[in-house]
Parts: sequence; C-alpha cells; structure tokens
Amino acid sequence: MKHAAVVVGVNKTGHLPLLMGAVSGAKDFAQWARGQGMDVTLLIDEGGKEVTLQDVRDAVRKITGALVYQKLVIFFSGHGFLLTADTELWLLSRSPDPETEAVNVQLSATFARDCGIPHIIFVSDACRSGGATHSHRRVKGAAIFPNRPIKGDTEIDFFYATRPGDTALEVREADAVGNYKGIFTDCLLEALRGHVPKVVEKVQEANFVIRWLIPSRPLKFYLAEAVPQKAQEVDIKLNQNPQVIPESSLPKYFGELTKAPEAARDGGGVGPVAPSPPGPELGDFATNLHMSAMSFNVPLDLSTLPTVHLENRLFLKQMASIASARGRESFETRTGFTVHGHISRVAIGSGVKFDIEHDNEMTHVRIYKNEGDPDGNSIAIQLQSGLGTVLGVQPGFVGTVLLEQDRIVNVNYTPARYTKLYDEEYQYEADRIEQRRAFAAAASRHGVFRLDSDEAQRAGEYLRMMKRLDPTLGLYASYAYSQAGKVKQVRSVLSYMLDHPPVPFDVLLLARSPDVWKGNAELCAPFGPMLRQGWALLELLPDEGERLREYARYLLPSLWVTFEPEGMDRIMHALEKGNLK
Repeated sequence: MKHAAVVVGVNKTGHLPLLMGAVSGAKDFAQWARGQGMDVTLLIDEGGKEVTLQDVRDAVRKITGALVYQKLVIFFSGHGFLLTADTELWLLSRSPDPETEAVNVQLSATFARDCGIPHIIFVSDACRSGGATHSHRRVKGAAIFPNRPIKGDTEIDFFYATRPGDTALEVREADAVGNYKGIFTDCLLEALRGHVPKVVEKVQEANFVIRWLIPSRPLKFYLAEAVPQKAQEVDIKLNQNPQVIPESSLPKYFGELTKAPEAARDGGGVGPVAPSPPGPELGDFATNLHMSAMSFNVPLDLSTLPTVHLENRLFLKQMASIASARGRESFETRTGFTVHGHISRVAIGSGVKFDIEHDNEMTHVRIYKNEGDPDGNSIAIQLQSGLGTVLGVQPGFVGTVLLEQDRIVNVNYTPARYTKLYDEEYQYEADRIEQRRAFAAAASRHGVFRLDSDEAQRAGEYLRMMKRLDPTLGLYASYAYSQAGKVKQVRSVLSYMLDHPPVPFDVLLLARSPDVWKGNAELCAPFGPMLRQGWALLELLPDEGERLREYARYLLPSLWVTFEPEGMDRIMHALEKGNLK
C-alpha cells in the first residue's frame, strides 16, 4: 500500500509575529513520514521562499490524481485562526492579501471525502483563536482538494494542537539555542517514533506476520495527557489542550513501528490507552451528554453529570441560559421574532410588512405574512451597535434571538401558540425540545458538536425527527451529517424540509446538489447561510457563492452570522430595494 504526506511549515505570514518552530516542526514531521516509507512533499518558507495556496493544491492534486494511495497525511505548522468553532483557516505566506492565500480546513475536508483515498489525516499545529486583525478576519481561504463527484467513502482523522479558541504554544529547547518546536508536534512525534508503548497495537495478520501499529484513537488519549503536561513543564502558567477527532480504526492506522516498543519486549506495556483521568473534559463531556440529549427514551438529568472541569460547568450554564431564553408565545399574526435586547432597524425581503414593539429588555417584531406571499423571506435585524444578523422568516413560528454583549449567540424557532402544530404536537414535546436544542446550540457554539460517524448519525436522526418543531434542529442535523461525510442523510433532511418550506439556505448548501438548488431556490430563507461556518463552504454552490461574495467580507467571527455595520447597511438596502428576498 502506498502512503503520502504533504507537510507545510510557515514561519512568517502577513501582520503576525514571526514563528520560530513552524518550519523545524514540519521538517521533523517530514523526516518521520519518510521513515514510514511515505511519498513526502515538504513545503516550507525557509531561505526567503514562500508557500502559496497553489503550491499546496498542486501537491495534493498530484497525489489524489495518481489513484494509487491508500493514506494521505496533511500536516500544517504555522499561524491559524477560527472564524467560528467549525471554520478554521491555515495562513500561508502571502495571507491576508490576497484573501484566498489560506487553507480553508473544513472545505478541504469536505472535498477530501470524495478524493478516492480511503484514509486522510489532518494534523494542525496552529492557533485556533479569533483573527488577530480586521484584515485577517476577512480571509476566506480555499480548498486544497479538488471538488469531485460525491463518493463519500473516505474516513478522516483530525489532530488539532488546541481546542477551539486556544493558542498553540512553542517552546525553545534548552539544548539547542534558536531551535523552537511546537509542543503538540513534539508530543505527537514522541508517540509516532515508538516511545509511548501504550499507543501501540500488536496486530497478527493472516500469514502470522506480526505488525506494530499506532492507530489514531489511542493517540487521542495520550495527547490529551501529554500536551498539557509538556506545556506546564515549560511554564506552570501555560495551558494547551489538544482536540483529536478520530474516525478511523484498525486496520487503518497513523504510523507503524518496525519492531515492538521497548516496554513491550517483556510482554507488557502494549495495548489500548487507559481512559483519561477523572472528569471528562469538554469534548468528551459533550459527547457523553449527547447520548442522552439525543434520545427519546433516556431522561436528561443535568444534576447528575460530573462537572470536575470549570468549562463543563460553564457549558451547562450556557445550556440553561439558552433553554430559559423564551420569546413571545404568539403574535396576532402567528409569525414574528423576539430579540433579547434592543434593535435599531429591521428589513424584510419581498416587501413583507412588519411592526416593532419594545418591551423592557426585549424587542418584538410582528410579521404580517399574507396568502400569496413568497415562501422564502429574509429578515435583517440590526442592533443598536450597528452589528446585525440575517435569519429566515418561518410562517407560524416565533423566532427567539439571544444576545450576549451585543453578539448573537443563539437562535431558535417555536410554533406559535394556537397554531395546529403547537396544539397537536409541540406542547406535548416542549420540555424535551427545549433541553435538546439547548444542548445542540451550546455544543455547536463550542465546536464540540463534531461527532464521529456513528454518533453523528444517532444525533442527526433525533434532530431530523424533531426539525418540524424547530427548523434549527434540522440545521444542526445537517451540519452534523455533513461533518461526518453523510451527504445522503443531509439530503433526507432537505427532502423533508422541502415539504414544509421555507428551507434554511444552509441545508440546501450542505446537500451539495446544484440541480436541487436551482429547482428550489425560491423556497429558501434566508438568502445565505444562518451559521457562519456555512459561508466558508459556499464553493459547494459555486454560482450562489459568487453572488454572496460581496456580503461575506463583512462577516465577523461568530456561530450565528453577524455582519459589520457597513455590511448590514448594504444588506438592508438590498432587501428594501428587492435585490435580495
């Protein structure tokens, strides 16, 4: 079997501090990969060279086009940042100008699932905090894998140096002045070189050949312990926690040893890693919680959950805040929005009429939808700060918008009281739905609603079944399916939603079917994705993506789309003039 690696190290990118360890870490990883017999392409900005998007694309396309590889590792060390919890960019030499000179990781992974290589591993030793400057926040990046017909038979393992919102640290090694290494790369290579016996699996093949393999899953537990420990050895104040999302299992593996690791030669030390210490951290905590959150049969008793870690308590607090943020039960028109805060201006597409009512710390928007009005209407809501968002109007529903420090942190929809849907269905499921959608919203906000393939299917099935009672549940289901490479399930969500329009733009986008889009565009609302991560995937619908480009540059890092004041002014003008609907 042939394996390949594209290894990228970028010490210097525009307007950000010079890194000293990105190139050295990339060199070390490339050396290890060559020792594994991989075909390695090393792209580094050493000696005045630049690493461009085209360089990386060419390297990846050469490998995918060869049609002979069973595994491909994409390694990056350098500056990175998040536009939202599930929208990550790796900055290349010329970034942020032009704005395409970055790797859009999520879009690359989406296309990677259809490249024909059964096993892809993304390794990111980069920061995952917000963009450092205004110009960096406008970087959109691009995919490094070609956009090919959907196959969906590739498993992807993700190795991130930090969790969303955190910084990847560098440490100067005491024995070599000027030699910096990323803590994450150092710990990963320690295991891959065979110095951590507990991550090694002994495999006996049919011909009685013994192989010593390092799968991705045990590396997850090892890195969760080793990386923060290494960081604190350097300085007790340093804190770095990796995020590893493995989809593959044996016979697929990350690395292989030529002989048993030292501790295994006397018969001990090899095997699965023991579970991580007391109290799961947020990623595992949320994964465990989702099993009851997404079940019809298991009661969701939050009081019994272990909350050793502060971030887990904060997660539950956010769930409670989201669940308690209720809007009006109904309007005389049966359609409207409640915003938990003050707004300055509203615009709705297609000339739909509305009025605004202020009530203490809340603002209510009553919408007059008449028979014969188009199914799909966008509503632009501008806050007093000038920032704002764009959502879809759902006839017969009251949308609730929750704000924190003038940012949109959650949106949900509830059937209006006295409607048939409320009377016959929602009122009997209200408590169950409130808790479940609060979990989905909080997990998405923290970037931990990224579950493995089976988990995504279970969660998505629950959300898909409940989406009629809140369209945002169908939205979350579609993203969960898409992240697990399950396009068929996204299309099943879309098929159901087309029977109950309007359909969120995000769902049509993630279904990856331009023909379906062209036949149902008038049933879509709003005119663009409601979640920020959808805007990073616009290449899935290239024609529509081009149309929305002028608005994308005004987006701020967030979960729910949040536009800068100038962007809101442009959008509202376009809605009022009928150029957007």
